[in-house]
Amino acid sequence: MEMNNLNFAFSFLRLGRIAVLAAVAAIVLIVVLRRKKEDAANNAAPVQNVQTRIISKRTETEGMAGMEYGGMLTTKHYVTFEAPDGSRLELPVQGDQFGILAEGDTGVLAFQGSRFLNFERRLEIPEQTEKNFIDL
Repeated sequence: MEMNNLNFAFSFLRLGRIAVLAAVAAIVLIVVLRRKKEDAANNAAPVQNVQTRIISKRTETEGMAGMEYGGMLTTKHYVTFEAPDGSRLELPVQGDQFGILAEGDTGVLAFQGSRFLNFERRLEIPEQTEKNFIDL
């Protein structure tokens, strides 16, 4: 009788492992399919170039820090652009782009769907006035 209980316990553990592996595989499949769908939508969208101003930047950190958790930590970077008509668009950007973009920058944003392509900064040089020269 005790042997049957032990076999049942091992069978239950095997089924549990299979269920966990199936759940992980299903989650991975769902993530991959969503990414492919988003990529297809972005590829089908036209490339747009719009005069904009950067109005905000933010980061989003996910995962667990520390060696006891394996140190799996990711940071996503987002920049919000505002067009002259007041419409706003927040796009994810790579870390290197995030670092060189600053709030208040104006320029031409190139994007395709929800994909950031480029931001070409336009320098605005303030006009010099008589007062500015006198203050020197």
